[in-house]
Amino acid sequence: MPSFKYTLVDLNDDGIRDAIVLITDPDYCGSGGCSMLIVRGTSKGFRLVSSSTISRSPIFVSTERRYGWRTLLVTVGGGGARYGQVVMRFNGTRYPLNPSLQPYAKPGDLSAATEAPLHD
Repeated sequence: MPSFKYTLVDLNDDGIRDAIVLITDPDYCGSGGCSMLIVRGTSKGFRLVSSSTISRSPIFVSTERRYGWRTLLVTVGGGGARYGQVVMRFNGTRYPLNPSLQPYAKPGDLSAATEAPLHD
């Protein structure tokens, strides 16, 4: 099993915590970052919602919601990307695949977000 870090937070306000998983295994990381999974918590376990590439910590959870899911601010940098947090909005089906193609967070985005501490 690849190494990873995770946090549990209710991203869709259904009363069940969801998981943000950052896979830290070298097979899932490159110069731009690592793979990130968003997994929905259900009464019967977890179900994959989306995966994203080149993500780094820290990861922040915003008070903003799109299609019932909280917006994420994900750190990018390296591999040609400028270091900073980008805004990852749920599109009704998933979060964006490539964070480096998303807009950089503005100061107001960051002030409306809380860091999601990742655990081993």
